[in-house]
This record gives sequence, structure tokens and C-alpha cells, in this order.
Amino acid sequence: MHQYALLVKNDDTPPEDPNQQFHEYSNWVKHLKQLGWAGGEALHGDAYRLNGRQNPEVEIHPLDKNDISGYFLFEAASLEEALDIAKTCPHLQYSGTLELRDIFH
Repeated sequence: MHQYALLVKNDDTPPEDPNQQFHEYSNWVKHLKQLGWAGGEALHGDAYRLNGRQNPEVEIHPLDKNDISGYFLFEAASLEEALDIAKTCPHLQYSGTLELRDIFH
């Protein structure tokens, strides 16, 4: 089994009922957990970007629509299976963008 990270961009259309959206995501994660290892979290607030080697500079970056606002982690037997799982993510129902990445071990 391979482990994948599904990165969620902050570009979705806000739902009419945020509670409904929360339940959709919760049920989706429960389904993933039934398939095996899974998890995920929403990311909130500003990002703190660090640049430089010796004395890193810290820049506060407010969340905008091109930033990652959450992630899901799950296992799949193949890339094709991972893509099939990703296509069922509720974020797509709200016209949002997802990025699937294989986790290197």
C-alpha cells in the first residue's frame, strides 16, 4: 500500500450550509478510515513563511484562494486507486481544487 496526501486549496465556493459541508467531509473521512489508514485536518489562520539559511526571515502570509487550506491522508494500492478516491472528495462538489501527492518513504 502507498500513502497519499490530498492537498485542499482554499478556492472552493462557500456552501449555503457550512454544517452540511462539515458532515460531508466527516462522512468521507469515516469511509476512508474503513478502507484503512486515513486522517486529515483543516488549516486555519495565517501562514508563517521562512526563507534563508543562516538567519531565516519570517513573513506572515494571510490565507488566500491559492493556498492550501487542509489535507487528507490515506492509503491506496495504486495511483489509479488513489485518484479514484480523490475524485470522491466533497471539495470537488464545491468547485474546489485538489492536489494528490505520493508520500515518500
